Amino acid sequence: MNRLWVRLTAAFLAVALSALIVFAAITSQTVESQFRGYVGQQTGKAASVQIAGALQAYYAENGSWEGVEQRLPQPGMGQGMGRGRGPGAGGGMGGGQAYVLFDAEGNYLAGTAANRGLDPASRQELDRALPVESGEEIVGWLVVQQPAQILLDAAATDFLSQMRRTLALLGLLVSGLALVVGLAISQVISRPLDRLTGAARAVAAGKLGEQVKLPAGQTTEIAALATSFNQMSAALAQAEAQRRRLTADIAHELRTPISVVRAQLQAMLDGVHPTDPAHVASVYEQTLHLSRLVDDLHTLTRAESGHLPLHFQPLDLVDLARQVADRFEPLVQDAGLTLTLDVQSGVPKVRGDGDRLHQVTANLLANALRHTPAGGEIALSVRRVGDAVRVSVMNAGASLTPEQAEHVFERFWRADESRRRDGSGAGLGLAISRELIHLHGGRIWVDVEPGRTCFTFDLPQAPSGVPPV
Repeated sequence: MNRLWVRLTAAFLAVALSALIVFAAITSQTVESQFRGYVGQQTGKAASVQIAGALQAYYAENGSWEGVEQRLPQPGMGQGMGRGRGPGAGGGMGGGQAYVLFDAEGNYLAGTAANRGLDPASRQELDRALPVESGEEIVGWLVVQQPAQILLDAAATDFLSQMRRTLALLGLLVSGLALVVGLAISQVISRPLDRLTGAARAVAAGKLGEQVKLPAGQTTEIAALATSFNQMSAALAQAEAQRRRLTADIAHELRTPISVVRAQLQAMLDGVHPTDPAHVASVYEQTLHLSRLVDDLHTLTRAESGHLPLHFQPLDLVDLARQVADRFEPLVQDAGLTLTLDVQSGVPKVRGDGDRLHQVTANLLANALRHTPAGGEIALSVRRVGDAVRVSVMNAGASLTPEQAEHVFERFWRADESRRRDGSGAGLGLAISRELIHLHGGRIWVDVEPGRTCFTFDLPQAPSGVPPV
């Protein structure tokens, strides 16, 4: 199966079995080797004590070591002086030990060890040698060499067999434990992924905004994955809601001028209204409104996608502000308002598209003009703030609430819904202004106070070498 939990469980089990096999092999080999060494050491110790006693008796009887080489037992023979006369001859099992006898000074006397040679005793041999005494005097040293392979009796063999069976049983228990632990861990890992998969399928089926709730204690990676998925799902739901709202807003904005045009044309066709310049002009105005709406939507869409072409060049925002103020002066006077221009000296130039920044400033002034009651004041200012140039449009006499200020840059949004059909604009100017300022690398925001609203945008000044205003 290709399920993740199956593969994880199999991986845990394989790792556990591999480690167990290596552990069992090393443990069995080490225990058997150490056990055989222990058995040989104990057997050799008992045999060595008996042989040393026999050699001591031999020296006491003869007064020298002459002829002793004939009295040392050969490997596999009895523990005593099995050849000829002497105490303990022919008794017991030798177990394959070899014997080497040295005199008191460590000189070689006799031995049954193969390939030993006639060299004097080494320091290692004397360290493990048994002394052979005559009275209070050491007259020799006996060295016992254990065979390479210790032969075990039935009891020792049974011990090693029982140890192997115990290791095998331990292996089965550990394998079962590894299987249980592997299943548990694999489920802990795979269940959150199953939930994420189910949520992803729900999103793919159109259930946007689906959220995954995982229990506490998840790993950092899985928790981060779930958080990212929830954020993505919420963003998709928000984008879908915005898309539907945008579609509804566009349909709503188009419905009125289309209805007016249709009604006017129907009235002229039915002879209710004459086909004179006045009535044709009314239809023409509605087509201009539709054209502006389509142009604004096109501009906003291209700006949001980053495909709106901009022609950057060193730009004097002070001159731009004066041009926009001069253009709006007649409109301001007709509305019974006051427009003031406040510019700071020494303002550096910025790098921007003059037509687009003119559009932004005009949008802000048009917005202030629509929402300032008669007798109110509008102030346009340009000044330097740090490494940026700041342009502000403030209108007094009317203000937005903090809740309204949060939505003011959204497309088709108006502070007063009752004015949606009054010809005061489609609600795209501020949204376009925000995107244009972002494309210039600047930022735009609104500050609201009781009786006062101020729209402001900052643009970075042009690189060095461009002279100030």
